This record gives sequence, C-alpha cells and structure tokens, in this order.
Amino acid sequence: MITLTCKECNNTHGSKLDAHLIQMLRCHDTFAGFGKRPIRGNIEVAGIRVPADIDWKATIHKTTTFRLRQNEAQKLNRFRQTLTRGDVDKINLELNFEYIPNSAYLAVLRIAYLAMFREVGYKYVLSPAAGVIRKLIASYPDRTRILVGSLQRLRMYRLHQPSPSSFFPSPMILPSLC
Repeated sequence: MITLTCKECNNTHGSKLDAHLIQMLRCHDTFAGFGKRPIRGNIEVAGIRVPADIDWKATIHKTTTFRLRQNEAQKLNRFRQTLTRGDVDKINLELNFEYIPNSAYLAVLRIAYLAMFREVGYKYVLSPAAGVIRKLIASYPDRTRILVGSLQRLRMYRLHQPSPSSFFPSPMILPSLC
C-alpha cells in the first residue's frame, strides 16, 4: 500500500509511534508463547534485585526461562546463594515491556487513517471526522492530554455528520498528517 505523508511525520511517526506498536506486538507474541525475543525485567529475592531476560512460555505449558544479565559479580553471587539456600518465601518479578500503550494505539489509528485514505480517497481525508483523527495523530507529543476529548469529538461526528463521500465532489489537495 502506498500513502502520502509529509517527510517529517513519516520519519517521526515511524520511530516514535510504530516502534511502540511493534514492541507491543512482540510482547503479546511472547505471552502467547511464540515470541522470539525475551522480555527484559528484574528479579528480586530477599532485597537483591538483578536484571534478567525472561522467555515466557507458561501460557503454552513449557518452562519459562530467566537469564540473568550482566551485573555486579558480588550481587549475582549473593542472589544465587540466596536461591540455593532454599529459604526464599517471595520472588518479585518486574517486567519492562518497553512500549507506551497510547503510542502503540496511536500507531494503529495512524495506520487505519492512511488505509482509509487509500481506500476512500480525498473525500474521507477532508471530512470533519478524519480531521479529528488527523489532529490527534499530528499532536503526537501532546497526545495524552487530547486523546479522550478527540475520540469523543470523533464519536460526535460519526453520529451527526453525513458519510465522507458526500462532503466534497473532487478536492485537489494532498492529505497530510500535519
């Protein structure tokens, strides 16, 4: 699929939005049992916290692997000794999914916006409903403040406005997310 975006939006959104979507999908794959990359995290035992890579396989009834990452040698030795003694009553696990959910969701919205442009054309892009989406996507750095309000406005357009095909007969401008 080929779509038109300005260079700045294309470059920014690829690294700032799409990267979060990709990482979110990788995490979902990992928890479904067929991910190819471990999830980074930390394991804490008796107050000793060490970084680890976790290859999660519990959902498919296989062994979940915890590989300790490089750390201070003394700290790793104390961690291992504590586990070996067998008197551990609690293990804390902290997972770092390395993505921001709102950024991933905004990437999906951007993909849908561009796909709709591809399918429907300029009539869709110039509709008030698409304008709300475009404004939401273009406001990427400030997305958390306007996310809810924009989606509420989008629902209003959907309920009260005619379909996108009735807005403009044949506009001659290029769409942009800016």
